Amino acid sequence: HDESMRRQLEELPPAITGRVAIGRLDTDAQADLRFGQEHRMVNLPALLLYREGRHVHTHIGLTTQRQLENLLRDLIAGSSW
Repeated sequence: HDESMRRQLEELPPAITGRVAIGRLDTDAQADLRFGQEHRMVNLPALLLYREGRHVHTHIGLTTQRQLENLLRDLIAGSSW
């Protein structure tokens, strides 16, 4: 699942990648594992969306490329979930 999500993130159009920052966690590493626990990431893959430093939405599980792009466009547009 991780590879599928990584590929989807790499295929995002420039209109999105130029407006969002994307980070990746290694849930096997202690520091990242703690972050995952604090944010109740019980299933992977998980997308945590932040706006202006504030957590605004979590998406758990695989998604299609179109759904991923729509999630990020909504984030850019300022949607409230």
